[in-house]
Amino acid sequence: LIFDEVVTGFRVSKGGAQEYFGITPDMTTMAKILGGGLPGGAVAGKSDIINMIEERPGDADYNRNRRIAHNGTFNANPLSAAAGIKALELVATTPINDTADARALQLKRGLNDLLGRMEIPGCATGITSLMFLQLGVDHECDNEYCVLTPEQRAQANNGERNLQLNLALMNEGVASGTRFILTAAHSEEDIDFTIDAFEKALGQVRNQGLL
Repeated sequence: LIFDEVVTGFRVSKGGAQEYFGITPDMTTMAKILGGGLPGGAVAGKSDIINMIEERPGDADYNRNRRIAHNGTFNANPLSAAAGIKALELVATTPINDTADARALQLKRGLNDLLGRMEIPGCATGITSLMFLQLGVDHECDNEYCVLTPEQRAQANNGERNLQLNLALMNEGVASGTRFILTAAHSEEDIDFTIDAFEKALGQVRNQGLL
């Protein structure tokens, strides 16, 4: 079992999605937060797998013919390593995850309230600091996990509507769409501004007959 934790690692919880869901994978890929904003990533896993990249002193045949090579442009890059150490230190010692989660919950509740007031079918869903907006579909949703049929998925992914929504949001000062990754750098005022921008943008999209 391999977990792709490039986005979810150290975000969904301090231990990533595997800690959040209580699943231990055989291997995990990580990046983004791990690199502290600089290029970098890591592969982690069970020792019997990861040890296959380790050189064995004195065993030339193994090192040359059987060891799994691990090449990378940014392997052991000191700047990326220093930024990553600091980022992980912040994750481990500050409430940075809780702050990002709170901003995502504020946005999710605000957008769901907005959709209700504007009588627009859809919902904002997501867990922790990850959030998604499904528009144009009327369906059961618990605001965490949203399961759509293929037909509903096609409705929610209407390309023209999403394009016009993105353009309208940018004109209101929000560079976003229907997917959100919140951070501790976002303030409550940022979220309020975003919800106001969505109200104006959704109104414009509806006036175009796309909602």
